[in-house]
Amino acid sequence: MAPAPQLRYPCSLEAAADYHLNDLDTLDPSSWRKVKTLGEAIFGKVYLAQATPELQKKYPGLPEVFALKQMSREAVSAGRPGLESARNELCAGRRLQKLGLPCLAPIYFVAQGLGKGKGSDSGEPSFFLATEYCELGELFAHLQRLGSIQCQQAMPEAMWQLLTGVTALHEAGIAHRDISLENLLVNGQGNIRLIDFGQALSVRAPGAGDAREARVPQTLLGLPGKEHYRAPEVYKASSYLSTKLDVFACGVLLYTLAVGMYPPRDKLFPPEDVQADRCRALSSYLRSSKLQDRIGPAMLDLLEQMMAPNPQKRMTAAEALEHPWMKGTVDNYMELLDDEMEMENQGFGETSSSLRAVEDFTTCGAHGYVGGSLDGMIA
Repeated sequence: MAPAPQLRYPCSLEAAADYHLNDLDTLDPSSWRKVKTLGEAIFGKVYLAQATPELQKKYPGLPEVFALKQMSREAVSAGRPGLESARNELCAGRRLQKLGLPCLAPIYFVAQGLGKGKGSDSGEPSFFLATEYCELGELFAHLQRLGSIQCQQAMPEAMWQLLTGVTALHEAGIAHRDISLENLLVNGQGNIRLIDFGQALSVRAPGAGDAREARVPQTLLGLPGKEHYRAPEVYKASSYLSTKLDVFACGVLLYTLAVGMYPPRDKLFPPEDVQADRCRALSSYLRSSKLQDRIGPAMLDLLEQMMAPNPQKRMTAAEALEHPWMKGTVDNYMELLDDEMEMENQGFGETSSSLRAVEDFTTCGAHGYVGGSLDGMIA
């Protein structure tokens, strides 16, 4: 799995790895105990695991209880046609473990060894990916239960955490390509964790800084990401920029959090808007659907730019982090208040829920793991 002498981008994280999976540490089956099964994965199962003191000593920072994905070596080695690869996910885990990027599920170790389970799973040669245990599960499940996010104050925090992680990924030359509510977990402190890097790509060399991102050619293996989160260009262009797909998916995710349903692709992206620098049909759709009370003018401006049909004009994740709706400062709040009054005069809507959220947000402390969490959203 060593890289070619002159690695060409874009490439999978497996292709960019400087080691072979056979060189991974060996996980002693007696060094951990299976507490329960958390779920099924494409290539195996995810367990809630308890570490022995010896295992914690081997991997400093490993908590006593963690999530452990066990993947059959045979299934991983055989692989399957498609954009998603277990080998790529394992290599991504190893890469992310070294990078230690914010707002992603911490990777404690990637290893090989004999698996645990019932029947044929017991003693089966396997690969392992150890990550943080997120007690509160998928954000998607919470959204299904609530219908929509009631706490407006929580949404800037949720998006700040997500976009902070995505920005760090992009700066490291990595695109996720499968951002969705299903791939966001919530830990015990109410913080979001982005997971599942099976479709991730290296789009530029590590340490290349602002080097131009390599375009990804369309393949016969399928389209990246999940249907509702795909940007318009993946259906039309012969190639695409993966980081711009990530930003579009984040925009879809924010819309879904606010409204409680996916944005209607047929109404928001007409063919004549293919070169537009923002999603111009969004405001009229919200008015006609009587949804304008769920998305105030500040969030609307952000969404229009994140879901711009023209990927060249679509904002970056770093630019989204600097948007007034995200920053929530007093000065920005006053600017948005002026915008709100102008929008009301134009008949957009009477509510200012998003602006009240920005105002409240200025008093709730810093973003991140100390001052803010998603407790209000998931309660």
